[in-house]
Amino acid sequence: MRSVSAYEGALRLAIHALKYSARPRLARRLGELWLQIPEPPFARERYTALIPVPMHRARLRERGFNHAELLARALSARIGVPVAAGVVRRVRATQPLYPLGPEERREAVAGAFRARLPGELQGRPLLLVDDIITTGATISTLAQALQEEGAGPIDAVSLARARRPGEDDPTR
Repeated sequence: MRSVSAYEGALRLAIHALKYSARPRLARRLGELWLQIPEPPFARERYTALIPVPMHRARLRERGFNHAELLARALSARIGVPVAAGVVRRVRATQPLYPLGPEERREAVAGAFRARLPGELQGRPLLLVDDIITTGATISTLAQALQEEGAGPIDAVSLARARRPGEDDPTR
């Protein structure tokens, strides 16, 4: 998992504006930030597809867009790897994760995703895309669902990574 920056300051405000102030056009500008990651994972290996973290259909109806998918499309435009948004579904609505601790997050997302990989993605390297990684519970659960369906190597990128107590560099 690699991230552009810590989840603080201007990046935190921009992510909040994207998600909670209905400003989906910010995704294109935010997506450009991935090119600033030192040794970005997409420079080391060519991925077959970008997989954005899916939203449950109820939350998608509320918000009107999936911010992770918009970010994945912005990254796709920069690196030329297609977005495969429909291969994973969030089959169970989860409570907002931001107030939860690590164990509660893992429990909240357990079994929340179902994957159905088409043949051209079987055994192929995939890159998961999300806005924020806090404990890694969502990304790990999503990766597990994809691996159970035959995915190859899986990496993940996020715009921001929550800083853990005592951590110097949350981006690695």
